[in-house]
Amino acid sequence: MVFGKEIKECKEEWEKAKEALIEIESMMAQFQSHQKALTPSPIVQRAFQKVEHCLQQVREASKVYLDINKLRKMAQRNALKNEAVSCVASINNIQQYFQTYMIFGIWEATISKQPDEGQVMTLNVLRCPTPAAYFIGREDTLKALEKIFTVPVVTISGPDQKVLDEFVRHLHKKQSTILLDATSADTLAKSVADKITQNESADILLVLQNAQVSVAEEYLHTHSSTPILISSTQPAISSLASSTACAFELPDHADQQVVKKLLNSIKEALDPRQHVVTIVANGGAGKTQAVLKFVSKNKSRFSNIWLFDATSNQTLTSNFKELAKAAGIDDDVKNVRDFLARSFSRIIFLVAIMAM
Repeated sequence: MVFGKEIKECKEEWEKAKEALIEIESMMAQFQSHQKALTPSPIVQRAFQKVEHCLQQVREASKVYLDINKLRKMAQRNALKNEAVSCVASINNIQQYFQTYMIFGIWEATISKQPDEGQVMTLNVLRCPTPAAYFIGREDTLKALEKIFTVPVVTISGPDQKVLDEFVRHLHKKQSTILLDATSADTLAKSVADKITQNESADILLVLQNAQVSVAEEYLHTHSSTPILISSTQPAISSLASSTACAFELPDHADQQVVKKLLNSIKEALDPRQHVVTIVANGGAGKTQAVLKFVSKNKSRFSNIWLFDATSNQTLTSNFKELAKAAGIDDDVKNVRDFLARSFSRIIFLVAIMAM
């Protein structure tokens, strides 16, 4: 019977949902027993909120599934099958979120009732060591690293602010954005208070609209975690761009082809890209300490930080296996590399320490 076939297909989809939930269960179990003793970071809290929303979706749909099995609400069987497919997709997204942000990311947690007050403990997470207290370092090296890894600041100027706003709206369709009124320091402060939360994501683009140069410049001094696009009728706004390649101008009465080309150029400029930086020096010169110092000063810039020991193939392979275990994936090196490539949008900062 057609009805029996549809019920069977529906059941198969829900079996997939069940299997996906079981995979997440082990991840959550690692943290649930420590919830009372730990102070989770905003990233971890957001991960649990996403899981709760997903589980609620599954719970509500499963009630309908039970009624269908009891030959009630038969008219809803096709809708339920689609709901099952949606749940599986949601669960898989949550799993990836856990793997990327929580399992091998940074868990900032203070353990209570420990002999050393304020001791920080990690749960299945490898953390970069704290830099040596006596490290003096070269400030020029640290500044160079900060400049390389700074999120892009892109500017666009034009004679008509309304035209600029319309241009930004086209960009808004392609990327999640937060629009901030930078007409004055007061309007910008109000926009920031109303629209930016503590859990601001690195995937968001901030747009400072109708910006005054001095107002935008002051804001840039206090913000470094997400890409920023600044629109203004003042050509001098270009001085705030990360580089000359990030400063654009929208001509008056620009045709569709020019606008399209400009949109593509700005999207490319806002792409965080992958940076590969090498520090070369004799053994004992402080290469590792320079990197650790940079990481300790700039942890907020990165969603994940992982330290690899690349002194040999054996140590590097061992680190890959540890990452795979923490992320809950197969520990084959190629599989881990593929996983990192898929997760790059989360801005994973990898530090490789190499012997001279």
